[in-house]
Amino acid sequence: MSDKRRPGRRRIGLVSANWYYCTIGSYFGRWIDVIAAMDIDLHLVQLAPREDSKTHEFAARAHQFHLLGPDVDEFITQVRALDLDLVIFP
Repeated sequence: MSDKRRPGRRRIGLVSANWYYCTIGSYFGRWIDVIAAMDIDLHLVQLAPREDSKTHEFAARAHQFHLLGPDVDEFITQVRALDLDLVIFP
């Protein structure tokens, strides 16, 4: 991996297959508001195929939302392309 990153604010990714109405989504969904209020670009990444109205609510609260397909290799490539400084997998 390169030591160089794109310029701009720090980028944090909350990456999960659980950004929907469930225990994990409900608990970690609170983190979206906290991180979004910081001087940070928040990328919320949902590994498909599960989504519901709570997914759309979470997406509206993040700076960027990415609904990525179920192919794991493609998912990894797409997340790496976001050039995130920190990835959290709740």
